[in-house]
Amino acid sequence: MVIKLGDLMWGWDLGEDTIGSSGIIFCYEGEYLICKRNDEGNKWSIPWGRIKEDDDPLESAVRESLEEVGIQVIMEEGDDRPELIAKYTHDGRPCYVYAAELEEKPEVYLNFEHSEFKWVKASQLPSKKEMWEQIHCAIKQWDKSKKAK
Repeated sequence: MVIKLGDLMWGWDLGEDTIGSSGIIFCYEGEYLICKRNDEGNKWSIPWGRIKEDDDPLESAVRESLEEVGIQVIMEEGDDRPELIAKYTHDGRPCYVYAAELEEKPEVYLNFEHSEFKWVKASQLPSKKEMWEQIHCAIKQWDKSKKAK
């Protein structure tokens, strides 16, 4: 199920080579990986980045996850492949949110874009003022849909 979310509540560099953005929500045993960004007012988010021309949104999200938190994502079809759970637009450019259920909790290696990370339950997410609102909503929606199954 893909949910449609409203416009982004934050800004990002709209360089000519950027055609959109995408990221992956990582879940392990009901906890979600969130990272505190060094930009964007130190808001909490997920591994997230720009989709460049000729990039596939999922490939972009996979690349950003490896760069930002050191998590290698499996791209092959199957249960481990991240699922598209939300899509919205910002300044006319598409933004994609994927989710991946992990079988084991990975080591996290932050790059310079983040100052810290933590694993939290959906009920423990920072407030929408402290977190990218669309990511907050996507995590809550996905958590709710998992519990309904």
